[in-house]
Amino acid sequence: MENDEYDENCELSPELLRLVEQDAREIKPHQEEVEMINLEDDGEEKKVKIGAGLTKEMKLQLYTLLTEICLV
Repeated sequence: MENDEYDENCELSPELLRLVEQDAREIKPHQEEVEMINLEDDGEEKKVKIGAGLTKEMKLQLYTLLTEICLV
């Protein structure tokens, strides 16, 4: 029996095929544009990254929240 004949006669289960296909996919990290903001406290620099796509109002609310947390 040659390898070609063996390959033709061999059927893989759908679950095994799914696992092989899943393993072959490249997993890429989620990438979102970010910007740095400084939560400066007493001259000490505290930079954090926030989403660049946030509205100005949301950025202000987030900044307020983060500065309050840092002061606690």
